[in-house]
Amino acid sequence: MLGMSHAEKPREATLRKIARRRDYRLERCRRRDPQASGFGLYRLTDTRTGEVYGVDAPGGYGLDLDAVAALLDRGRLVPSSTTSTSRRGRPRDKETNRDDS
Repeated sequence: MLGMSHAEKPREATLRKIARRRDYRLERCRRRDPQASGFGLYRLTDTRTGEVYGVDAPGGYGLDLDAVAALLDRGRLVPSSTTSTSRRGRPRDKETNRDDS
Protein backbone atom coordinates (compact mmCIF):
# COMPACT_ATOMS: atom_id res chain seq x y z
CA MET A 1 0.00 0.00 0.00
CA LEU A 2 1.39 3.39 -1.00
CA GLY A 3 1.07 6.39 1.27
CA MET A 4 0.44 6.48 4.96
CA SER A 5 -0.78 3.42 6.82
CA HIS A 6 -3.76 3.55 9.15
CA ALA A 7 -1.44 3.26 12.17
CA GLU A 8 0.63 6.29 11.11
CA LYS A 9 -2.25 8.77 10.81
CA PRO A 10 -3.07 8.97 14.54
CA ARG A 11 0.64 9.11 15.38
CA GLU A 12 1.16 11.98 12.93
CA ALA A 13 -1.82 13.84 14.43
CA THR A 14 -0.43 13.35 17.95
CA LEU A 15 3.02 14.58 16.92
CA ARG A 16 1.44 17.61 15.21
CA LYS A 17 -0.34 18.52 18.45
CA ILE A 18 2.83 18.10 20.50
CA ALA A 19 4.80 20.20 18.01
CA ARG A 20 2.13 22.93 17.98
CA ARG A 21 2.13 23.11 21.80
CA ARG A 22 5.92 23.62 21.69
CA ASP A 23 5.70 26.32 19.00
CA TYR A 24 6.81 24.10 16.12
CA ARG A 25 5.00 23.19 12.92
CA LEU A 26 5.23 19.64 11.58
CA GLU A 27 5.36 19.74 7.78
CA ARG A 28 4.97 16.74 5.52
CA CYS A 29 6.54 16.54 2.08
CA ARG A 30 3.77 17.08 -0.47
CA ARG A 31 5.36 14.92 -3.15
CA ARG A 32 3.07 12.15 -4.36
CA ASP A 33 5.59 10.06 -6.27
CA PRO A 34 6.94 7.27 -4.00
CA GLN A 35 10.25 7.40 -5.93
CA ALA A 36 10.75 11.14 -5.28
CA SER A 37 13.22 12.27 -2.66
CA GLY A 38 11.42 13.32 0.51
CA PHE A 39 8.28 11.30 -0.20
CA GLY A 40 6.61 10.40 3.11
CA LEU A 41 9.11 12.43 5.16
CA TYR A 42 8.72 15.42 7.45
CA ARG A 43 10.47 18.48 8.84
CA LEU A 44 9.86 20.71 11.85
CA THR A 45 9.76 24.51 11.68
CA ASP A 46 10.08 26.76 14.73
CA THR A 47 7.12 29.15 14.41
CA ARG A 48 8.88 31.81 16.51
CA THR A 49 12.24 31.96 14.74
CA GLY A 50 11.65 30.23 11.40
CA GLU A 51 14.46 27.71 12.04
CA VAL A 52 13.91 24.50 10.10
CA TYR A 53 14.89 21.05 11.39
CA GLY A 54 15.32 17.96 9.26
CA VAL A 55 16.27 19.64 5.99
CA ASP A 56 19.66 17.98 5.39
CA ALA A 57 18.14 15.43 3.02
CA PRO A 58 17.63 16.15 -0.68
CA GLY A 59 14.27 17.82 -1.19
CA GLY A 60 14.33 19.47 2.23
CA TYR A 61 12.49 16.77 4.17
CA GLY A 62 14.60 14.27 6.09
CA LEU A 63 12.68 13.07 9.15
CA ASP A 64 10.45 10.05 9.53
CA LEU A 65 7.89 9.98 12.36
CA ASP A 66 10.34 8.19 14.69
CA ALA A 67 12.90 10.96 14.19
CA VAL A 68 10.25 13.65 14.73
CA ALA A 69 9.21 11.99 17.99
CA ALA A 70 12.85 11.75 19.11
CA LEU A 71 13.47 15.44 18.38
CA LEU A 72 10.33 16.50 20.23
CA ASP A 73 11.23 14.27 23.19
CA ARG A 74 14.66 15.89 23.41
CA GLY A 75 13.10 19.24 24.12
CA ARG A 76 15.40 21.95 22.79
CA LEU A 77 16.05 21.41 19.10
CA VAL A 78 19.23 22.28 17.23
CA PRO A 79 18.96 23.19 13.53
CA SER A 80 20.09 20.36 11.29
CA SER A 81 22.26 22.51 9.05
CA THR A 82 24.68 25.35 9.66
CA THR A 83 22.62 27.71 7.51
CA SER A 84 19.33 28.71 9.00
CA THR A 85 16.46 29.17 6.65
CA SER A 86 13.53 31.50 6.74
CA ARG A 87 9.97 30.24 6.79
CA ARG A 88 9.94 30.36 3.01
CA GLY A 89 13.05 28.18 2.81
CA ARG A 90 15.43 30.96 1.73
CA PRO A 91 18.79 31.34 3.51
CA ARG A 92 18.73 34.00 6.17
CA ASP A 93 21.59 36.24 7.23
CA LYS A 94 23.03 35.38 10.62
CA GLU A 95 23.29 38.27 13.04
CA THR A 96 26.80 39.07 14.17
CA ASN A 97 27.62 40.52 17.54
CA ARG A 98 30.26 43.27 17.32
CA ASP A 99 31.63 45.72 19.79
CA ASP A 100 31.56 49.16 18.19
CA SER A 101 33.73 50.69 20.90
